[in-house]
Amino acid sequence: MRRVAILLVLTGLTGLGAWWVLRDLGPTTPTADPWQLLPEDTRAVLALPDAAVAWERWSHGCALGVLLKDLPSLHHIARVADALAPLRDRLAGIPVLAAWGDATRTAGGPLLIVSPPADALDALLPLLGAAPATDAPQALRVDGLPDGWYVLAHHGLLLLATDADRLRAVTGAARTTPVPDAPWHAARSTLGGHATAHLLLRTGTPPAGTVAPWNALFAALPDTDGWLALDLEPRADGLIAGGVLMPFAQEPPPAQADPLPALRVLPGTVRWYEQRSLPADSTATGWHDDDLVRARAPGSKGPLQWTVLHTADPLAAASTVGGSAAADAPHRAYRGKLMMQVDGLRDLAALPGDSAPWCVLHEDWCILAFDSTAARLAVDALLDGNTLGQDLALATELTHLAAPAQRTWWCDIAAGGPALHHRTADAPPPAPWNALGTLLVQQVRTDGGKAYVSIALRPARTDGPVPEAPRVDSLPVTTAATGIARLQAVRNHVNGSQELLVQDSAGVLSLRTAGGLVLWQVPLDGPLLGPALQVDRYRNGKLQLLALTARTLYLIDRNGRAVEGFPVTLPAPASAPVACFDYDRDGQLRLLVPLSDGRVLNLAADGRPVPGWEPPQAKAAIASAVHHLRLRGKDHLLYADADGTLHHVDRRGTRRSTPKLELPAGAQLVAVLSGPADAVVPVWRTADGVLAQAPLAGRTVRLGMGVLAAGTIGDVRGHLLWWATADSLFVRGADGKTHAMAAAEAVQDALLVRLHDRDWWALRGTQGRWRLADGRGRTVAEATDDGPAVLTDLEPDGRPELLVLPRQGGPEVRRPGTP
Repeated sequence: MRRVAILLVLTGLTGLGAWWVLRDLGPTTPTADPWQLLPEDTRAVLALPDAAVAWERWSHGCALGVLLKDLPSLHHIARVADALAPLRDRLAGIPVLAAWGDATRTAGGPLLIVSPPADALDALLPLLGAAPATDAPQALRVDGLPDGWYVLAHHGLLLLATDADRLRAVTGAARTTPVPDAPWHAARSTLGGHATAHLLLRTGTPPAGTVAPWNALFAALPDTDGWLALDLEPRADGLIAGGVLMPFAQEPPPAQADPLPALRVLPGTVRWYEQRSLPADSTATGWHDDDLVRARAPGSKGPLQWTVLHTADPLAAASTVGGSAAADAPHRAYRGKLMMQVDGLRDLAALPGDSAPWCVLHEDWCILAFDSTAARLAVDALLDGNTLGQDLALATELTHLAAPAQRTWWCDIAAGGPALHHRTADAPPPAPWNALGTLLVQQVRTDGGKAYVSIALRPARTDGPVPEAPRVDSLPVTTAATGIARLQAVRNHVNGSQELLVQDSAGVLSLRTAGGLVLWQVPLDGPLLGPALQVDRYRNGKLQLLALTARTLYLIDRNGRAVEGFPVTLPAPASAPVACFDYDRDGQLRLLVPLSDGRVLNLAADGRPVPGWEPPQAKAAIASAVHHLRLRGKDHLLYADADGTLHHVDRRGTRRSTPKLELPAGAQLVAVLSGPADAVVPVWRTADGVLAQAPLAGRTVRLGMGVLAAGTIGDVRGHLLWWATADSLFVRGADGKTHAMAAAEAVQDALLVRLHDRDWWALRGTQGRWRLADGRGRTVAEATDDGPAVLTDLEPDGRPELLVLPRQGGPEVRRPGTP
């Protein structure tokens, strides 16, 4: 059963779907302890303190959850979710236990233990198609629910399984409650209080019958006999887990080893390696260190394999290796290196097959290869600099994640499928497993016998065309390759990371991960007018996307579905971007849509017109979005029409003043700022590149000439106004001071983001290429692709990312310091 449990880790909480069977029940104290009902043969337990939050973070906040959505088990969960959709509003985040037993003694299916509120149990059973609580398991009968599920109410708990006999066994009078062993208690006591999920695993020798291509993956977790307790947390870029291994027997702790130096020796084609510290009594000779590295790479006839040893005394190593080889041992020179077959190192190398390993000595490293082909490949990598350490992306990732440990296990699952198993005819992992990326497991044992274990699983790096996702709308959508019309970053409210909102030239709006994976697609009836806005309609911390085309206002939820009351068909074509305001910061949203007939439409969050809104109708189409200022407790709304007339009203549309100021023909209203004496100060850019400002009844002040781009960003001290010319960048803070910097080349477009009081620029030159610059205008990274770009903090980790989305292929991401 350990195989099933490990797959839980590899799929990033596959068992999270257990909570779909009863979702969202309010937290409560159960009348019985669900842990006491775990069967005697339990080998894995997945505990979800708040199952609703866990599933939301996994399915909508983690790229792995999207990549693995087509797994049979997760597809089964999705069917359960759709079938139980009518129950969701009645339920509120419940704790769930999912237990798996020994497959050799039971059917191996999960046992789910749900803790509903005491007053909700009897009401929920009929909704599940079951009779009131009885002593016998009942089949679940819900339209659309897969067959084979049984439910049993027991002492205030709901037990579910795919085997009715198993429910009878764990609740019957004859059941014997097993006495947990000391490692079980010790492991369970280490579970954190704030993790999204917890996993308890019975470790030890893997069961017989484990099949390729995943048999080598099972060796990733500790093989010491005991209990492993993990806290699991899905993240935007993968899954992390950390915990403690409580062994049954005490063992002396081996020494720690740094896994990073070996990267400079291993060939760049390696896709699996393990570094393990040897027991103190295993090194009879003193010519090498107490740790070794085993590595594999895909080959045309099967995996190429190596064992690598480090030595502090190269002369002693050469003497020992030479003395271990037979007098007539095969040897050959290759590119100035001696390759020799050494029979005396057969046991130490532990390579498959009956042949002695081929040995290559290089500086203070001893490389033992499976055959002469693998030995030559190792020599080529050393002499040509084509080692694993030269993979900058991998080296950066491992530098960030890895630390000295007694055992380090790493695998690039997507690219290294054939390297995971021994020399067989097994095929690479099928989809969607080949979408998985790197898996890193580290183990550090302490003097007390226990070991700390950390796990990181990330999705594969995206190369080639962006994959298509099933569309959530029934309208026909073209599948032909189309150009990108608009690109912006939006916040994932589940994990705080940034994602990409893309509209192509066919009008299809899609949400994508930072790696380019399409989460959903929705066809709109035209191009967006301005960027989409993120709003919280239900005041629950969950964000929706407010998008405007010339004919329709859309409000789209996290799953790509229209929110109730939307889309809204406009009474006249829209003529400028939509604005959204929360005047009193009480969640009462106001959506203001400029129209071509001179009106401004004011809608509430439910899509209905706001009563009492009666602004004067302009004589020309509204040409700007509505801008809002609050000065001394009063709301000021300002917008311009196509004739340059400014309209100044309050939140009910009543005219506050009749501005004498008129904008030049074709001018773009950039911002509305507050000036001295609470003056309302518009900032605009003319068609010929003049940036200017003036109070509504004051003198115009010219800020710049030849301005190519301008905008504002929110600042803790107010608004920050910026603009770019062909050779300079300008930033003006809320204090009125302007800071200028020279640009390295003529600028055609500019983006700006402020992180921790530092400004970062994305600048597009005359050749169309983007570069990332710091607050002084110095280039810190350059992009190689052309296309629309966003500048944001994707992780988020306080560092900016310049993301360029070309017409074809995955996005290109550049950070400070990347080549």
